[in-house]
Amino acid sequence: VEVEDLIKPHQLIGQVCVVGDGKKYLTALIVLDGDGGAEAWANENGVSYSIKDMAYNEEVLKAIQDQVDKANSKVAQVQQNKKFQWWGIPRGQYIIYIIYIYIYTIYIIYIYMYIYI
Repeated sequence: VEVEDLIKPHQLIGQVCVVGDGKKYLTALIVLDGDGGAEAWANENGVSYSIKDMAYNEEVLKAIQDQVDKANSKVAQVQQNKKFQWWGIPRGQYIIYIIYIYIYTIYIIYIYMYIYI
């Protein structure tokens, strides 16, 4: 069982990516669901719906931590995420990160094509 598959079913969570193969620890990137799940959760739990604001809301962070803990209880210790920490991106810097990821992706594709084609 992949730990991502155990974390993702929560209504708040849109995407999960766990990395760390061969490392001493795992790192999980957890993205709030902007396609309706987070909004539904917010309405059910009396939280104001705004992805930006929800990312810093203590109730939201606790719900995600609870889901991570639940997932951890079902996998071997080496597969567990030991610590959960929110790292927000300051407003206005999203575009910089998107451009960086886009350029990095193009670079990886270029190297792949150079080596294998």
